[in-house]
Amino acid sequence: MLRVVWPSGEVLATVAIDLEELSARALKRQLRKLRRRSHPSKEFLLHGSRILQDDEKLDSPMDVTLVLRSFIEASRDQKEQMQRAVERGQPLEVEQILRQLPDYDFGFSPLWTAAQENQIEIVRLLLEAEAAPDRTRTGYGVTALCAAAQYGHLTVARLLLEADAQVEPAKEGEPSPFFLACGGGHVDVARLLLDAGADQDRGIRHSYTPLLVASKGGHAGIVSLLLQAAVDPHQANDRGETALHIACRGGHTDVVDLLLRTGAGKDRPDQGGCTPLYIATYCGHEDIASCLLEADAYVDPAFHMSGDTPLCVACQNGHLGILALLLDAGACLEHSNSSGDVPLCMAARCGNLSVVRSLLAAMADSDRPNASGETPLALAAEGGHAEIAQLLLTAGAN
Repeated sequence: MLRVVWPSGEVLATVAIDLEELSARALKRQLRKLRRRSHPSKEFLLHGSRILQDDEKLDSPMDVTLVLRSFIEASRDQKEQMQRAVERGQPLEVEQILRQLPDYDFGFSPLWTAAQENQIEIVRLLLEAEAAPDRTRTGYGVTALCAAAQYGHLTVARLLLEADAQVEPAKEGEPSPFFLACGGGHVDVARLLLDAGADQDRGIRHSYTPLLVASKGGHAGIVSLLLQAAVDPHQANDRGETALHIACRGGHTDVVDLLLRTGAGKDRPDQGGCTPLYIATYCGHEDIASCLLEADAYVDPAFHMSGDTPLCVACQNGHLGILALLLDAGACLEHSNSSGDVPLCMAARCGNLSVVRSLLAAMADSDRPNASGETPLALAAEGGHAEIAQLLLTAGAN
């Protein structure tokens, strides 16, 4: 066994030495996992009084001492010089500064900026100079790995993970790199983070999870990845909206299809009483309404505030394609909403001639009054919709 101690003599870790190719560098990486590096420090491993080189093999029992030396705070001008070199994407200039000032701390920005801008060589140089990968700007929880994940920079994300960047944020409620990768639709980065142990369900405020944010963005590849990882398709935010509700509102047919095939609740209402079919109809997403009806979604769910069914909504908004789908699925022609209106009354009031024609063809009662006693003919006449009035008279309305 190999024992690692602090200069005080306190034991930090005991490590098996039967691992293949255990080097001083590999041991440092293992030790970093035992302590969170939020600020940069130079690491030295000592065997007795001798400093072990990074590529030196550790293949026999021994005691080694881990010594940390804090970096020197760079001046404002030095930090600005480094930041300008990073922003211009000049790895040779960055390397020159690091050689001139090898034990200096340049702060949070250089590594974060390089990660955001996909400056792979600069990220590698900064990490080799032992920049702390988990350092965040004061008051924010965004690390360099968050930046790489958000913008889909796979190689940078891999470099940061190899430098033992933390996969999960330190503060609860902060967006994780995995959440940001899912929100951006970056499948390769999301898969890399999952393999590194990312929490696939960890969300942010309002209970927004990776599945919900991916569904909102229409990122079918991410949704597929999450469902394959056995994420619960029924998880909901604090408004009761599931991934299916969100995808229906956004018009993301591919995502809706994936969710339906994994058993997402096709008739589940959100806290406002809206089912996925109601939402798809309201938004005019015909392909999604078709998917839901093919999956045997209930055709007549009533929105609890207005009492409107999807057919009522299609009539009011003039969504003819969805109207035809609902009628073919057996939607109720005589359902009255909270105001006592039936679909034909709604269409007559709104002046939707084609909708009125479709409802009459489906054998809607041309004389069925609303709760106020107004017939479709009276409502059409009141609204000045002469063509609709004539159509109703032709259909036998009184």
